[in-house]
Amino acid sequence: MAQLFNLISSALGLTPETWQDRLAEEITLTSPEGDSYTALWVGNPVTVKKKLGVFGFPGIVGTKLQDLGGEGAQYPLTIYFHGSDNDLDAAAFFESCKQIGPWEIEHPTEGPLTLQWVGYTRHIEPVKRGNVTRFEIESIEPLPDSSEISSTQLSADIDGQSELSNFQAGAQFVLNAVQDTFSQFSALSGAVAKGLTAVQVTLRAAEQFQLVPVEAEAVLRGITSTIESFPIDTEQLTGQVQNLVQLYAEAQDSVSDALDMYDEFIGEVSSTIVPLAADSEGVNTAVVQELFLSAAIVGMAQSTRVGGEKTRSESLENAENISGSFTTITDSLDLVQELYKDSPIELQYFSQSQSYSDALVLAGLAVRYLLVQSFSLAVERRFTLRSDRNFIEIVASELGSLDGLDEFIESNNLSGNDFFYIPAGREVVVYG
Repeated sequence: MAQLFNLISSALGLTPETWQDRLAEEITLTSPEGDSYTALWVGNPVTVKKKLGVFGFPGIVGTKLQDLGGEGAQYPLTIYFHGSDNDLDAAAFFESCKQIGPWEIEHPTEGPLTLQWVGYTRHIEPVKRGNVTRFEIESIEPLPDSSEISSTQLSADIDGQSELSNFQAGAQFVLNAVQDTFSQFSALSGAVAKGLTAVQVTLRAAEQFQLVPVEAEAVLRGITSTIESFPIDTEQLTGQVQNLVQLYAEAQDSVSDALDMYDEFIGEVSSTIVPLAADSEGVNTAVVQELFLSAAIVGMAQSTRVGGEKTRSESLENAENISGSFTTITDSLDLVQELYKDSPIELQYFSQSQSYSDALVLAGLAVRYLLVQSFSLAVERRFTLRSDRNFIEIVASELGSLDGLDEFIESNNLSGNDFFYIPAGREVVVYG
């Protein structure tokens, strides 16, 4: 059929279209305020991360996957302004990059795209490439307007899903904890004690330091009293543990600080509360580990409302942190489950048997909240100085005020003579 089409096209004087014909020579970029630019583009990868639900079952080889769709496509763009006026075109483009909102792109291979800038770098190399100015742009494909949801609604959804996740994790713990013998009771209380140590070692308050420790001490005393009574009131213990772990969620200086704190906590719990044998005592240790880790995911989701993020790239890193932590917890619990794959059914341990789907939805809401919030944050701008410049003048001219002076000093590690002038050829970064 293709040969016939080519013969007919030749007879009519038509040339069959090839990929070279479909490939545009240049890329067109239109800013949020309508400024249009044309530049050269050589090629870049496009990355889409899949969201997967991963399930493993004892005694069954392989993994069951649930495809939950993909995240926004990430488009790194490397573009070139060329010709005698390339420096002027690049300077104008650099100014347009400060505008807030998504860009409309006519991509050489993908066609029309809507992309949100995450960060961009301007390379000024007049000695090496005087006829060309190169830009490297980090961008992500946002959801269409019809799919958008307000941050206020997402915050409310996080609260509702947190309650549901806590409920399911608690019901799972109550169902699986065993206290028929004193050794089982000892395993349960001992594992909880290790969890309390992990809390004391890793979780801390920053902004509300005068308030949180007092509340935490009260909860700690309550948990200690609960695990000293035989049998343990598992329903009461569930609420106490979740309250303690999540108490620190919004007592931080920033989302980044909170997530780093919970990452440390997750690592401590995963390494210290570990069953040593595939017996009923080991099951109790496993369900305690699961209770503390499930509470941590809720804490991470709640901490997304803290704020304190300065740039879009930081917000995206935090979103990836939450996704990565959820995967780490799932992998850790699945590893414990693997210990019981050859045990009789009454000793089987199934990780997150009731709570997985609700925790997954919560993590997704937290990630989406951070992405929505990121659009109101500053874009990271990097450029190389063409002449010696004073740091105060740079901040004033690039940001329109001196509000970002301290941030500029910190971000660029200024010291010594830098406070008199920053030499030509130095790359600097501003956020705005």
